[in-house]
Amino acid sequence: HRDLHSFPTRRSSDLQDHDNFRMIGIGGTDQSFPVLKHFGWKIIFNFRNYFKPAILCKLYFLKKYPADRFVEESSLASLENIITDQPHSSKIRSPRNIQYYKWRISNPNFKYQVVSYRYKGNVAGFVVYYINYNKVFLFDFVFTNASSRKALLWYLSKSVAKNGYEGIISFCQPGEPQSSQLKKSGFLSNPFNKGPLSYKPPFLVYGDRKSTRLNSSHITI
Repeated sequence: HRDLHSFPTRRSSDLQDHDNFRMIGIGGTDQSFPVLKHFGWKIIFNFRNYFKPAILCKLYFLKKYPADRFVEESSLASLENIITDQPHSSKIRSPRNIQYYKWRISNPNFKYQVVSYRYKGNVAGFVVYYINYNKVFLFDFVFTNASSRKALLWYLSKSVAKNGYEGIISFCQPGEPQSSQLKKSGFLSNPFNKGPLSYKPPFLVYGDRKSTRLNSSHITI
């Protein structure tokens, strides 16, 4: 419906006028973009799905980690420094603070679980995930080094194997550090335009003419 599709544009214009936002970004779909582009929205990149099937997760038994190195975080207080210090992607800048992060994982449709990895008493990384359709959806993660990456993805692989889940799915921007970390840990992606997990949802932005130039070094949302 045209009025429904025009709402994000009207709301974005209000934010720009009253709150000094230069640009607004949202995740879109192939169905919504043909309409939204008429209101000035642009695609700056497409996300890609990365996945690790259950058969690969079963290899977790080849490695063991002490259970006390993994901590289920009921609050994010102990993660404040690592959240604040995480880098932006090459194209997107977003707030890096506890309040914003709590908002990100407040979607009532999912039960987000936050697990950190501790080494010598310090937080070396964390993952945020939820279970849906018998799969582990890796919503976000921060690894400060290769050891924390291997440990936390081992933790998720073990969860898949122990609970009979179908695998782990995550989506992120290709060519960025997050996608590289997933590929290093055995995650796969479908290179074709059809078949399982082939869909590549677009990231849409709306802003003034200057800030929506696709060759800008950074876009702030």
